[in-house]
Amino acid sequence: MSALINLSGRIFNTPLLIHPGKAEAILYGIRERLDIDIPKPEASRFMGSSRGADGQAKPYRVQDQVALIDVYGTLVNKGAYAGASSGLTSYEGLRFQLAKAVQDRDVGAICLVIDSPGGEAGGMQAVADAVRAARETKPVHAVVDDMCCSAAYGIASGANAIWTSQTSIVGSIGVVLVHMDHSGELQMAGIRPTIIKAGAKKASGNSLQPLDQEAIEELSGLVSAHYSAFLQTVSAGRGAKLSAKAARETEAAVFVGADAIARGLADRIGTVEQAVEFLAKRAGTSSRTVRAAPARAASASGLSSTLAAPVAARRVSTMALLEDEEIVMNASQLAQLKAEVCADAVARIALILRSPEAKGRMNMALGVALDTALEPTEAVSLLRTAPVETNPASLAARMAEHPTFGGPDLPVVRKNAGTVWGEVHEKTAIQMGVSTKR
Repeated sequence: MSALINLSGRIFNTPLLIHPGKAEAILYGIRERLDIDIPKPEASRFMGSSRGADGQAKPYRVQDQVALIDVYGTLVNKGAYAGASSGLTSYEGLRFQLAKAVQDRDVGAICLVIDSPGGEAGGMQAVADAVRAARETKPVHAVVDDMCCSAAYGIASGANAIWTSQTSIVGSIGVVLVHMDHSGELQMAGIRPTIIKAGAKKASGNSLQPLDQEAIEELSGLVSAHYSAFLQTVSAGRGAKLSAKAARETEAAVFVGADAIARGLADRIGTVEQAVEFLAKRAGTSSRTVRAAPARAASASGLSSTLAAPVAARRVSTMALLEDEEIVMNASQLAQLKAEVCADAVARIALILRSPEAKGRMNMALGVALDTALEPTEAVSLLRTAPVETNPASLAARMAEHPTFGGPDLPVVRKNAGTVWGEVHEKTAIQMGVSTKR
């Protein structure tokens, strides 16, 4: 019973990122004061193991170096009080699992297995941020199996790619706030509540009285603030695939299968098994070292951090687009990719030419920067071992020594072949002491 009381406090008069159908089911469940156990929804246990090679338990299952993190049921910020009987997943639990998976040497990729209508607004953004941070270290894909709505979609939007089946439901990018007015019910029961308060807005929106216009405006403003934050979270994760404007234009509708892909809410059709197989091929060469190395190595070599950081950041963003080579890019994505590749190339050249090691070795530095594909750190290491180039004489000095240096070519007086040969013969005769000419 205490669990239901806590749940009701998290449902009424607070913004929810949840599919309306699920919200209605919860309302009726609370209203009827259900006292039966609800089985905890879980992902298929036919895949992976929750124990590592050392026998230690993990907070997720691992299949072929892919961590499977379940995002199931109604999502709440902190759900320890509800336990298995309420079918909840907590945001704090998801953040904990993501952090562990990123650090886990047995994990090369992360798969979010999602079947959730959404849940609380508070706390969702922190999980979405954690997903985006994780994908900078290891590939993170989200698989919709079989619903990914509202807060669940906010979390999925942070992944490198979103998979959906032909019948999976995706979307509901919106916010809902439920207010229960019990005043009529109390009146019929002969109960008249009296509210004593300090502060004009202390009891605003309470369930014992009908909502007045001021309370409606206050609650509407709260919903709008959460909606704007939700749209920005989606845009931060999806980038050019689904902008905040495009997400708003969905009007919180849900889309099924291929329609979700066409709208930019998902990337490909596939099952959990197919996604794990796809990620397993990339788990052995986890992008953790590939993406993190440029910034660390640049710092170690003394390269300017102001230059190294943008290069690393652009490489992360570019690799995120290239991560899933089977995704067909639209024109906007392709333009973004081209711009990032060009910017990365310019920054790479700048890193090499502005490095301390290039001083006195500029000719070699130019050759390495323009004619090779060496990473800046590799190029700098090569320059460091090369001898300093001898500085050529200044232009003025060279012109003084050779008056014609840098000037127009002297006219060439051409002679016929007979005249040239005669001069050679005469010079030879003089050297032999038989010439009559002196």
